[in-house]
Amino acid sequence: MQSTCKRCLLQHEIDEAQYTASGCNFCDTYMSRLNQINQVNKSGFQKDIAYRVKQNKGPNQEYDCVIGVSGGTDSSYLVDWAHEHRLNALLVHVDNGWNTELSTRNIELLSKGTGFPLVTVVLNWSNFRDIQKAFVEAGLKELEFATDHAIKFGVYQTAKKHGIKSILSGRNLVTEGILPEAWSYGPLDRKFLLSVCSRHGVSIDKSFPSQSLFSYLFDRITRRYQEYFPLNYVEQSSDEWKMKLEKKYGWKKYDQKHFESTWTKFYQGYWLPKRFGIDKRRAHLSVKLLRGEITRTNAIEQLNQPMLPTDYEHTELKYVAEKLNIPASELISFSCKGDTPVSEFRNNKVFFDLLHTPTYIAVRRFLLS
Repeated sequence: MQSTCKRCLLQHEIDEAQYTASGCNFCDTYMSRLNQINQVNKSGFQKDIAYRVKQNKGPNQEYDCVIGVSGGTDSSYLVDWAHEHRLNALLVHVDNGWNTELSTRNIELLSKGTGFPLVTVVLNWSNFRDIQKAFVEAGLKELEFATDHAIKFGVYQTAKKHGIKSILSGRNLVTEGILPEAWSYGPLDRKFLLSVCSRHGVSIDKSFPSQSLFSYLFDRITRRYQEYFPLNYVEQSSDEWKMKLEKKYGWKKYDQKHFESTWTKFYQGYWLPKRFGIDKRRAHLSVKLLRGEITRTNAIEQLNQPMLPTDYEHTELKYVAEKLNIPASELISFSCKGDTPVSEFRNNKVFFDLLHTPTYIAVRRFLLS
């Protein structure tokens, strides 16, 4: 019998979950972080971020910052935020071959509406398809790992190429902030990516945006790159963000969070629930519930709605299988097997754990000060 937290929507079969007097460790941690942010002058923090970005601009540099865009809510609103704070941003989109028409249109509307130029990093499709097939065949939760890795380093390498020192990130506590560690693995680990691909006979194309952990950290420290998270300090709800984007740019919303990508729709709507019993809507809706944007009754009603249409296996899943060049029946069978942990492959997890220690954080702040 699965037990659900009395305050958020996470269920206690999750390994890291612990009951507390107020709810669970996930919502306690989230509320603690949210309360810290709510105690600051949010408008002042936003202005300070914009000022720091301007100050961080190198001499004779055209752009103040770089922003990775997907066409989804968070990155789109971040573009609008930069425009309203009079920053000159360079937009970067990593095209992994799974864009929907709507996501492409949203990106174009934002670029045109703000006047920000757009750089599109197009991945070698045949190679990227093989990388994704390797992750499917490996049976990993992390089907988005290769995409997230390419986005991270596609944005970073574009910033490096143009001499841009400031990167604006759409990560935030308004739409995110609750996600069990067991549900995913951070996208920086090139060693893990290479291990998965090697075991399935896949070589990574030289054009694929990637970098080793140590090279990346060395660059971050010596070149003094800064990453900022302005959306943490925006007062409005995510629904208000969407309404503003629709009115101002003609932007269109999606059925679910991150469904601007056909691959992410398959991953979050089919692969995770069917193979691992994971419904990421629990995390997304928990954030809205804790922020008072929806009631628990409404959140549960949304959870009870199917994520995908009833004919998904006969329509969109067939399209996904065709793009991967495997039979749909084989893709369905892969979705019905058990879990394969990250630890089955070579990885740098021990070093990533170290990066979150107070000592490392203090040292990095000192080096960048």
